[in-house]
Amino acid sequence: MSDGSSGNQGVGEGSSRVGDGKKCFKCGESGHFARECAEYWQARARGVPFVRTPYAPPAGRMGRSVVTTDENTRRSRSAEGGTVRTDMDDTNILMREYLVQKALERKARQEKEAEEEKKRKEEEARNEKERKKLLKQEERFRMEEERDARLLRIIRGEMKKDEDDYRARIRKGKSKTKLNKRGETIEEEKERLRRMIAMQGNIDEDTDDEELKLLRRRAAKLEISEKRKREMDKLVGNSPPMVTPEKRVSTRLTEESKKRIDVLKSASKQEAGCSDTRSLKKNVGNFMMLSLSTNLKRLANMFKNRRRKADLLKLDLTKLMKYYGAIKSFTTKRSKSKARSMISRVIKDVSGMSVRKRIIAKVQFDDRIKKSEVTRIVGKKCGELQLVKPMREMVKQRARIVWTRCPNVDDLIHNHRCFALRRAFNCVCCGTPFRRKDEHVHFRIGELDWVSAIVRNAKNVPRQDDERRGENLRKKLEETFRVWASELGRPCGEVSFSMEEIEGCFADETGRR
Repeated sequence: MSDGSSGNQGVGEGSSRVGDGKKCFKCGESGHFARECAEYWQARARGVPFVRTPYAPPAGRMGRSVVTTDENTRRSRSAEGGTVRTDMDDTNILMREYLVQKALERKARQEKEAEEEKKRKEEEARNEKERKKLLKQEERFRMEEERDARLLRIIRGEMKKDEDDYRARIRKGKSKTKLNKRGETIEEEKERLRRMIAMQGNIDEDTDDEELKLLRRRAAKLEISEKRKREMDKLVGNSPPMVTPEKRVSTRLTEESKKRIDVLKSASKQEAGCSDTRSLKKNVGNFMMLSLSTNLKRLANMFKNRRRKADLLKLDLTKLMKYYGAIKSFTTKRSKSKARSMISRVIKDVSGMSVRKRIIAKVQFDDRIKKSEVTRIVGKKCGELQLVKPMREMVKQRARIVWTRCPNVDDLIHNHRCFALRRAFNCVCCGTPFRRKDEHVHFRIGELDWVSAIVRNAKNVPRQDDERRGENLRKKLEETFRVWASELGRPCGEVSFSMEEIEGCFADETGRR
């Protein structure tokens, strides 16, 4: 019985296939037997697949033998069975190593093929991208060439059209131009006759003798015929044709005539009771435009040559302010910004003042305040600053009055911004007689009868008291000048406003401005 049990157990262990639901009794994992447990875990630690070893039962007795043998025969078979088992174990080890090596080679080959496939796809994608880029570039070049050719045709057509128009105007002008026997056009003849009549009038005014005046008029009407040839000169031998200058009447006015014309003009103006300043304004404007264009050209040259920027440091503040005023003549925003930065930096180095700072008075909106009057007194105070005249004029011109939003009832009762800035806040509900909810005050302002009507709507804007509005405006304007002076970088005198000036900025009780 015992031999049969051991034989059955050996057959079960020697099977090369693990039954379903069976596990290793050492570690509890499926897929191997107890005799292969160490090799299984070594393969898992190395990261290689585990290959089971085929196991064959020894060539000994299996169960009860029917044929009776002697003791020597049984002993020789046991010895032979041990030798066969040892050879089979060596074969199994070699096979296992061979299979592991094959598995590793297959894995390495698959990884290499995957890497080559990835590189091939990347190379194809890169080549496709380069091809598309070249196609786009070629298409862009072709479109640019077509556009240039089209523009060139348009330009040539316009130039030809302008040339044809010019030639047509020339032909038209030549056909319509008529000359008199003196070779003068209509306008030239009119001008000559006007001057002749003016000279005749001056001649008549020199004397009071009527007979002499009559003789002079008749003499002026006489036309002395030129005793000259009316046909082309003929060549005589090798001598050139004779050229005779044309006989003309002198149309230049004498100094006496010019003085008399000036006297007559001044007398006529005095009689009319008016004066003409158009010529003076025109001359002044031309001078200013000339100066402005000169400064503009110099600034443009400074952009091109950096060495000329050092010449600005040698100029005084008055000339620098003229350069600063010429900046507005630039057409592009980039040039204006560059010139303004350069000139303001030089002015700050020379005088220590930041010329780009401007006076901006921010006043809360009030329909009773006259903004024009506030602008006037601010400009007046700008003119009293202890600065050079060009600087004062520029500060006065750039001063601005800006309305700001007045706080409404909601902002006055609970300002969310100020409340958010507080790190610690204590509850103020204690000791208040208002209605509560969960130990905190909770009610609507409109529910209180004794509250003013303007407070019942959070969007209402309350007005300032008449007693404090003037003082608040004065403090605001003075604070504006103090802040501007601190940013300017140079003391320019204390600025203060009187209450009479401030009261003039408010409308009267009737609401008139």
